[in-house]
Amino acid sequence: MASREKAVKCSGHRCKEVFHIFENYEPGGYNDSGYIAVKCKKCGEITKIKMRNPSKNGCFENFDIIDAWEDGDESQYNSFPDGETAIVMGKEPAEGVPTDFHPSIYHPYWQNKDLNLEITAKECFKRYSAQVDKELKCLYNGWVKSMPGFDDVKRCIVTQEYERGGKVYEATWGKELKNDPTFCSKHFHLIKHTKSNKDIDGVYSRDEMTYYLFRCLMRWKLIANQVVVVTPFIGFDFPFSKDKDRKELIGLWELLNSTLDIDKTTFVTRVTTYGSLKKCQEKLEVPADVLKKWDLMNNLQKMVDNPKTRVKTRAQFHAKFYAGVFDDHVEMLSGSFNVQTGVVLEQMHLRTVSRELFKTNYLDRLVEGFVYEPSYNPRTLFVNISKDGEVKSKVEWLKRS
Repeated sequence: MASREKAVKCSGHRCKEVFHIFENYEPGGYNDSGYIAVKCKKCGEITKIKMRNPSKNGCFENFDIIDAWEDGDESQYNSFPDGETAIVMGKEPAEGVPTDFHPSIYHPYWQNKDLNLEITAKECFKRYSAQVDKELKCLYNGWVKSMPGFDDVKRCIVTQEYERGGKVYEATWGKELKNDPTFCSKHFHLIKHTKSNKDIDGVYSRDEMTYYLFRCLMRWKLIANQVVVVTPFIGFDFPFSKDKDRKELIGLWELLNSTLDIDKTTFVTRVTTYGSLKKCQEKLEVPADVLKKWDLMNNLQKMVDNPKTRVKTRAQFHAKFYAGVFDDHVEMLSGSFNVQTGVVLEQMHLRTVSRELFKTNYLDRLVEGFVYEPSYNPRTLFVNISKDGEVKSKVEWLKRS
């Protein structure tokens, strides 16, 4: 059994109390999902808190637990709004693929053939992790005290200069604070690096392309206006498929869910591909209709399952491309790669195209009703680390590049 500490603001209008409570859970195992209702000892207001394995046990300094219930159960406090919650120095692993792998020396995004810039950048980031923790702790203090400009910070972007071989490089790391509100230097993703001499343009194994796609999706999730995913197939589903193939298929859907912000994603796949996911869930896990009944589907599956939110295609398609939409351009990864793993080689190319070309030549012919959304511009905590180790921070609107 593991645990993580949650900090929850009292829902009282003028109350400044913050409740600290530990949530116990079984990593990788079955956990109940539900809520507890707590009563503030200072103002008497009731606050509802989302919890795994909810329980009424415990004695606390500034609140009492007055009820605990699982999802689907009745409680007089069900209609109460959820308390505003953060995770304090959480140690829960991030979902999806680990971020510290290096699948080959030909990794085309942030290293060149003779010098693994990514590993060097990560070593430098770790060296200054205590300073990053300090800046995030200041943000957490502002959040707890409801200071103006701190409540709505959605991202943390760390720009770091470092020297290697007589040259100065710049690495940019990013982290969501909305869905991963751990106020520490864990779970940052490398989203930009000084240009190396390799680009994604050639043939790569499906395993390599899965890693490259993960990196691109994390970059776009953090700084793009919109994300577009067009893939006819996800995983493998054949009459002779084994449980290993089915688990991998489910895992690829989970990977996509963990790397996409559904609110700004256009996700296009075949109806039969979604049918394969449901078939694998029924064989190995919980059937989709049960997940839907108990509201346990992840965000991606909810979107694809609902006819109102599912993207409608104009015709059958075999195209595969993945894109991040910015104010004045589109980064597009395209070629022969479906979201699948293995050693089979696929051709892929990462390039920048105009918004007009992308919409006219790709989306207008494929899907119905696609429109460009306004600039995605959340308030962001920026931390800058110079090559001399000087650390500066500020909160402002996100600038994309």
